[in-house]
Formats: sequence, C-alpha cells, structure tokens
Amino acid sequence: MARDQVFWNTVLQRSMNRRRALGAAGLLTGAAALTAACGGGTKKGEVGTGKPVELRQREATVAAGEQPKYGGLGKYVTSGEPPDLDPRLTLSFGLHGWLGSIMSRVVRTVHGAEAQGPADFTLKPDLAAAWEQPEDLMSITFKLRQGITWHNKPPVNGRELVAEDIKYSFEMYAKTGAHTAAFELLDRVETPDRYTAKFVLKQPFSGLLEVLTVPTQWVFAREIIEKEGDLKKTAIGTGPFIQDSFERGVGFKGSKNSAYFEKGLPYLDAIELLSVPDASTRKNGFRTGQFDVLSGILPNEVDELLKTNPNIQVEEYPGSHSVFGLAMQQTRPPWNDVRVRRAVSMAIDRKAQVRSIFQDHGILGWGIPFFFHQENSYTEDQLGPWYKYNVAEAKKLLEAAGFKDGFKDTITYFEYNAAMTSQVQLVQAQLKANLNIELTIKPLDYTTWFQWYTSHKWEGTAWGFQIGSSSTVDDFCYQNIHSKSVANYWYISDEQIDNLAEKIRLEADNQKKKVLIRRIFERDQEIASRLWMPASNPIYVKQPYLRNFRFMYLRGGGGADYGGAARAQHWHAK
Repeated sequence: MARDQVFWNTVLQRSMNRRRALGAAGLLTGAAALTAACGGGTKKGEVGTGKPVELRQREATVAAGEQPKYGGLGKYVTSGEPPDLDPRLTLSFGLHGWLGSIMSRVVRTVHGAEAQGPADFTLKPDLAAAWEQPEDLMSITFKLRQGITWHNKPPVNGRELVAEDIKYSFEMYAKTGAHTAAFELLDRVETPDRYTAKFVLKQPFSGLLEVLTVPTQWVFAREIIEKEGDLKKTAIGTGPFIQDSFERGVGFKGSKNSAYFEKGLPYLDAIELLSVPDASTRKNGFRTGQFDVLSGILPNEVDELLKTNPNIQVEEYPGSHSVFGLAMQQTRPPWNDVRVRRAVSMAIDRKAQVRSIFQDHGILGWGIPFFFHQENSYTEDQLGPWYKYNVAEAKKLLEAAGFKDGFKDTITYFEYNAAMTSQVQLVQAQLKANLNIELTIKPLDYTTWFQWYTSHKWEGTAWGFQIGSSSTVDDFCYQNIHSKSVANYWYISDEQIDNLAEKIRLEADNQKKKVLIRRIFERDQEIASRLWMPASNPIYVKQPYLRNFRFMYLRGGGGADYGGAARAQHWHAK
C-alpha cells in the first residue's frame, strides 16, 4: 500500500478511535501524506479533467547546515478583514488567521517544521501538557503547563494562565456565539485544581479532542470582557506574538512575545497581516517584496511571477475538498424542489471550469474530504449523476418542476480571488444558456458579505462556503450540515442527514464511523443540497528567503488562511 494511503488510515485511526489519548508530547505520531505526489504528477483517480498534470514544486536553494535565524519582520497579506476581534462571534479567516499568532489552544496539530507532510494531523500539546479520555467518552481531563503567562498588557497584565481560564472560555463558547454547535455537548468544565481542567459532556462524543484543535478555539482572558463587555476591540493571548495594533482597512501589526512558553520561538521579531482586497494589488505587492507569501493564485500567474522573480519558491498540492459552491435558499421555491437543484447542477460544466479557469490544476469539487472514509480521492462516478454535465436531462427535470421557461434570481458573493469571479460568471452564463435561468450577480465587500451570509440573511443563491477553519470530522459531518447547527449556512434540512450526523458524533468504532461518513457524503450528493464547485489545487508562492512555511491540509500555513499559529516557526534566511 502506498505511503499516502497508509497515512490516511492512520489519520482515521487517530481521529475516530481515540478512546484514550495520553497527550504527552511525542506519543501521537503520524507519517506524511501525499509526499510522493508533491514532486510529481497527480495521483491516479484524482478528479479533475482526467488529464495528469505536473504539480509545481520549487524550493529555495538551502545552504548545507542552514540553521534558523532570529529577527526580521514577517509580512503577510489577506483579502479580508474581521468584522471585529471577538473570537466568540465569528469564524472568519480574516480574524482567526491573525489570532492564531496571538492566542493559544488547549491542544493543536503539528505545523511548519514539526510536520512530516501537508496531511500530518499529529496532536501536540499547546496550553495542555497531557490529557486523558476514558472509555465511556463522557469527559476529557487536561493537565495544563505551569508558568504560562498572558501578554503583559492591561487589563490582564501578564498574570499566569490557569484552569479557570479554560473553564471560562469554553463554557462561554458553548453558551452563545458562533461556536455553539461545536460545544453543544459540553455540560461543564470542572477545575479540581489550578492546573487541571476536566471537560464533562452531556453524552458520549468521540470527536471532542479534535474539535479543540480547530484553529478558532482560542482561550481568552475574562478580564477583558469584565472591563469592556466583549472582546471586539482587544486581543490579548498567550501566543508567540503580541498584538500592537489593528486598523480597519489596513490590517494588524504584532511584535515578538519574549515570554512565549515554547522556548526558542518565535524567530521573527515582528509580523504584520495587511488587508488588501484586490487580487492584482496583492500579486504586485508580492512581486515587489512587500509580502513574504501569496496564495489563491493560478498556474499562469505563477509563470508570470517567475519571469520577474525567478528565485521565488512554489508549493502545490492536490486539492482535498471544495470550500465554495452554489448555495440555494432551500426553504423557499424554487430551490426547495430537489428537481430544480439537480437540474441546475447538471447544467453546469465543472470540467470546463477546471480546464479554463484552473488550467487543469484542480478538482471537480465535493464537500467532505475523501480521506475521512476512503483511501483515494473520489471518482467521478462517486460524485453521482447530478454532477455530470447533461443539459438534456437538466431541461427535463426543470420542466417537470414547472419551470420550462426558466426563472430569475440573484447570486451574491465576495471575490476571495480572481478565479472566483470567473467561476461565478461562467455559472451565470451556463445557466442562462442551458436553462434560461437568469442570475443577477451581486458582489459585496468582505465584512458585509461574511456577516450577511453567516447570519442566514441571504436570499436566492450565493457563492456559499463551509467555514474554512473546518478541519475535523465533526466540522464537516455535523456542524456544516446538521439542520440545527449555527454553521449550517446552506439552509440544509434533511432528516436522513441529521440522523447520520448525530450517529457519527456517538460512534467510536473506526470502521463503523467510516461507513456513516460515506453515507452522509452520498446523501449530500443525492439531494443536491450543496452544489460544490471546482477548486484549485492549493498553490503558494514564497519569497526566496522565507523558511519553515509549509502548507497544511485543512489548516493552511500562515498566509491568508487559518494557519496563523505556524508563524511562530517562520524565519528569514537573510
């Protein structure tokens, strides 16, 4: 069996059957995934246009014996900015991509130089030094590291982090805000002593440990809420960097936390994360050295950059899933009719998108990462009949639903990257040409778009997303899809999906859980509840001097993504 296939089994074994997890560093290990694919062609069975493509990999020349250097300013860029600084109220990458550099989690997964490959989900201690979960899956007990201090800023003033901080943060996450679905099974957090936090559940839950690794689950200080009423204006944590400023329309700046509990880190003296909505401006900024790393670009843009910057580094990996797709207001006509949704899906030529927009460097699109329940990427047949381009059958379905002459509606979106606008326009054109469905495009700025979409206020259709921070089985198979979940932004309400999602949360047996995940994937495809669109392979370009920046599946690497914690390991070879 190939090395990457072995790893996916390892991931499943670790993430679905952890009845006992002793969290001392190094006890949980995993091999790198897709390592063989990183330097060669696509894997057999990968769904795109069926045309094998060479994955782009171009590393900097590293001197023998090169060692990390201290100092320098890490310069990062993002397309969006947060609605505010309160981690309880949003799952926006515009916020959490920054907070990962400022705050800490109870436990985390490896990143940067720690990881053996982009799909290494090995657990690492963060605020916790060790943990244990009993066989009944009704609790997890964490032993915290001692001597961790908050950033030395008022009103927290550098005091020691203790178990009461864990209790306060997670009981509040469970009570209100954007995290309630993640912690709806949390009954309470007990603190038998200063450095012990016991998470007590309402019912058995096999995925809590993984939920705590999601890069949005930060521990925050109660003093800020007691003084200001919320966390909207102040970000103080225990992480590798201290926030110095946030200016709307400009971005964040931070400086090194010399008291960081991970000895020897961070390497950089300071970091900044600038908000630049325009894709061309971000690309030109990278070309002129204003940013260390750039993502969300296409192969032809890489070629353009190489002409002017021949020494840049390039990373590309096969796509694991889609974040975006055509979302429909399924509680109202015409989108509550499965025949309409299926017709629309069949009238969209996904292979044409992969060819023309992503230049064959992409996947057809699906919502649940394949490695949660099988070794290899989905085949086209597994995506089901409604994902195949078939205009004749689409017209029959739409006529049967009573819309032979088509209809009019809107599609709202935010341009996360230039390719997305091309996708939206192509879908608009194909639906008009094939089914006489006229969708008026309504672009929004990021803050308005994110609040509007996640508040379930949108109508018609949207270029919808599942939260980019999704990195666990529970994220993909419950929080993003259960009818009662606050993160179900797609208006999905299906009894079979709800039943499967609830069973997955309770199931501790690895093989049985894989069967349930496959069934929820198949049901999602069958009812065409989320019309996933093609996704580009992840492509990052890096300045020649940047070291220890490594892309990680489902988390990113510390650029315009949720991988802000990895910036502690970035350094400059100059």
